[in-house]
Parts: sequence; structure tokens; C-alpha cells
Amino acid sequence: MDRPRDLVMGPYGELIAADTGNVRIVRFHPDGTLIEIIGREGAGPGEFRAPRGLAIQRDEPVLWAGDEFHRRISRFRLTEEASEFIDSPIYPLATGVFSPDFAAEDRLAVWAVTVGRDRRITSMTAEGKVYTAFGRPFEPHRELVSERSLNQGYLLLGEHALTFVGAFKPVIERWTLDGQLLVTAPFPFPETEETLERERSLPPDRMPVYAEGVGHDRADERLYLLIRRRRIYELDAATLEIERRFEWAGEDGWWEAMVVEDTGQEIRFFLLDGQSGSVLRLSTE
Repeated sequence: MDRPRDLVMGPYGELIAADTGNVRIVRFHPDGTLIEIIGREGAGPGEFRAPRGLAIQRDEPVLWAGDEFHRRISRFRLTEEASEFIDSPIYPLATGVFSPDFAAEDRLAVWAVTVGRDRRITSMTAEGKVYTAFGRPFEPHRELVSERSLNQGYLLLGEHALTFVGAFKPVIERWTLDGQLLVTAPFPFPETEETLERERSLPPDRMPVYAEGVGHDRADERLYLLIRRRRIYELDAATLEIERRFEWAGEDGWWEAMVVEDTGQEIRFFLLDGQSGSVLRLSTE
């Protein structure tokens, strides 16, 4: 894969990656065996220019795939070995800049930049009708100068609430689907003089990225944050309190996304390396 930018687990236990550099979506078994390639470069039905945001519908085996260039979302129905293009009905906030961090169930939640630097969460129906738009999900700890910095964050949609995690050490926020703020929590990265000095040394148009991936279990009871390459925090999704911390040594990468699978006996983490195009699997067993 070339510069992949998102990773999700499919309805049959497979992994699905946005292979952005090759302008396609790749579907494969966790052992690396290829299942199929979805889409190609173009502007027609089921085609992409910059595939990036992925989500799996909760009640049906349907893949939602965002395209940052076309500012639209395409849907594909999945079987165990193949996919079929359904439609591209959604054009979220066509006058704004679409940031494709979203999840899908009976409605869709999208984090988008609507006007200038106004960062908002938008909830909409599957037909693209806006249900509500709310919040400034976070205020960064230093002035944002780079437009690139505006589009980095993570949004997880659960059955009754959604969680927003920015990439630049903000607080973590838990919202109802109607836009009521439930709880906030400090970003769980240890402040040291070394990390503060590193922040101060960066140019004014850059910000240090701390969160490199988020995930949650299927029951939406646990939230997992990948922090600074080699550490994963487990939080209670409702209270945002830290419960466990996992660390590993050896493998390193430039992580773009994380998928979490809780089997009941172990927790498996699949980390997408955007630089090498590979996937690293970690396990708590």
C-alpha cells in the first residue's frame, strides 16, 4: 500500500484499508491475504481521487468510504469475498472542507471544518440531510496557523453517544448524538520538561501530534488511544477514566490508524503504518 490513511475491521473479521496513494480501497484477511480491491481512480460511481475515511454500518454489512477530493461518501455492500457499489448519496457540507472522520449506523456523524477555522461535528441522515451541527470539539493549546492542523482528529460514534479525540493534546470529549456535552477528560500524555521543550522548538505553523490512533470495542464500553508511537491507553468510554496502559518495544512506525478487536480473552490491536504501508498486529495475550 502507498500512503494508506485509514483502517477499519469489516463485518466478517477482515481488515479494510484506504490505500490513498494508489487511489483504491484494499480488503484483506488479518494474516495479510488479499480478499479484493475496491474502486479505482476516477470521478464515476465507486471511483475515487483521495479515499480516506472509512466506516462499517452497524446493522448491515455496508462499507462507507469518504473521498476527500470529491467531498462525497460512497457505499458498498459486502459479502465475505466480494463487494458491490450501492450509491454515493452524501455530500456533507458541500461549501466547507470535509474531514472524513466518521462512523455510521442509522445516521452519520462527521467532523468537518465548515467555515474558516470553525471545527464542528455534524450528524446527518443517510440521504445527506443535516440532523444537527454542534460544538467546537476542542481548543488547541497553542494557536493554529497551519490549515493542515485543522483536519487531524478522531471521531467514534457509539450506539448512544460519540467521542471526539483531537490529535494535538486537547481534552477528550464525550457528546450525546443531539449535541449535549456529557464529559471531558484531560489528554493522558505525561507532561515533562522534555516534551514541553519539544513543543516550544517547533515552528509556529506546526503542532506536535500526540494521538496517532483511536479505537473502541464493539460494545462501546472501552476507548483506546495510541499515544506517541509505543503506548496505548485503555479508558472507560462513559467516564473517560484511564483503566490500563499497554506498552511495547521493538516495532516503530508512523501510525495513521488503529483497529481494536476484543475477543473476550484477549485484545488485538492492528496499527496502520502510513509510511511503510504495512499493518502491525499486537496482542495482550
